Amino acid sequence: MWDIYGPRDAFNPTQNWIAPVYAGLNQAPIVVMIENYRTGLVWKQFMSNPEIQRMLDHLNEETKKTEPGR
Repeated sequence: MWDIYGPRDAFNPTQNWIAPVYAGLNQAPIVVMIENYRTGLVWKQFMSNPEIQRMLDHLNEETKKTEPGR
């Protein structure tokens, strides 16, 4: 199922068949989602970015300003 250009597009183990074409770029988000589900790596990397933390802090402050009773 894996060849020189990466994973094949489809397979059928009952027919011993593997697609002659490779997985397209539209499949990349699925691979990222699977890895994030398995290990949380994508989320951990995203949240470790200092710009993201600053943005979340800023949003938190802005939300506090708009909450009733504050």
